[in-house]
Amino acid sequence: MLGKSARFAIDHNFGNQISKEEAIKIINKASDEGLVHKAFHTHLKPELDEEAICNCCKCC
Repeated sequence: MLGKSARFAIDHNFGNQISKEEAIKIINKASDEGLVHKAFHTHLKPELDEEAICNCCKCC
Protein backbone atom coordinates (compact mmCIF):
# COMPACT_ATOMS: atom_id res chain seq x y z
CA MET A 1 0.00 0.00 0.00
CA LEU A 2 1.10 3.55 -0.65
CA GLY A 3 0.19 7.04 0.48
CA LYS A 4 -3.03 7.57 2.42
CA SER A 5 -3.98 3.89 2.17
CA ALA A 6 -0.69 2.87 3.77
CA ARG A 7 -1.05 5.47 6.51
CA PHE A 8 -4.57 4.17 7.31
CA ALA A 9 -3.31 0.57 7.47
CA ILE A 10 -0.41 1.53 9.75
CA ASP A 11 -2.59 3.71 11.99
CA HIS A 12 -5.09 0.86 12.43
CA ASN A 13 -2.44 -1.80 13.11
CA PHE A 14 -2.89 -3.93 10.00
CA GLY A 15 0.21 -2.72 8.19
CA ASN A 16 3.84 -1.88 8.89
CA GLN A 17 5.90 0.94 7.50
CA ILE A 18 8.96 -0.15 5.53
CA SER A 19 11.80 1.78 3.92
CA LYS A 20 12.13 2.35 0.19
CA GLU A 21 15.08 -0.04 0.23
CA GLU A 22 12.96 -2.78 1.83
CA ALA A 23 10.18 -2.16 -0.70
CA ILE A 24 12.64 -2.45 -3.59
CA LYS A 25 13.93 -5.76 -2.20
CA ILE A 26 10.36 -7.09 -2.01
CA ILE A 27 9.59 -5.97 -5.59
CA ASN A 28 12.83 -7.53 -6.86
CA LYS A 29 12.17 -10.82 -5.05
CA ALA A 30 8.61 -10.95 -6.42
CA SER A 31 9.94 -10.25 -9.90
CA ASP A 32 12.58 -12.97 -9.56
CA GLU A 33 9.79 -15.40 -8.63
CA GLY A 34 7.87 -14.47 -11.79
CA LEU A 35 5.12 -12.44 -10.17
CA VAL A 36 3.41 -9.68 -12.16
CA HIS A 37 3.41 -6.13 -10.74
CA LYS A 38 0.24 -4.06 -11.00
CA ALA A 39 -0.22 -0.56 -9.60
CA PHE A 40 -3.66 0.40 -8.34
CA HIS A 41 -4.81 4.00 -8.55
CA THR A 42 -7.40 5.79 -6.44
CA HIS A 43 -10.84 5.30 -8.04
CA LEU A 44 -9.12 3.45 -10.93
CA LYS A 45 -7.96 6.79 -12.36
CA PRO A 46 -4.32 6.64 -13.50
CA GLU A 47 -4.02 10.42 -13.27
CA LEU A 48 -4.41 10.10 -9.47
CA ASP A 49 -1.79 8.79 -7.05
CA GLU A 50 -1.11 5.08 -6.79
CA GLU A 51 -2.54 3.55 -3.64
CA ALA A 52 -1.14 0.02 -3.83
CA ILE A 53 1.10 -2.34 -5.76
CA CYS A 54 -0.01 -5.94 -6.15
CA ASN A 55 2.49 -8.67 -6.96
CA CYS A 56 0.09 -11.08 -8.64
CA CYS A 57 0.69 -14.62 -9.77
CA LYS A 58 1.59 -15.20 -13.42
CA CYS A 59 -1.97 -16.30 -14.21
CA CYS A 60 -3.54 -12.90 -13.38
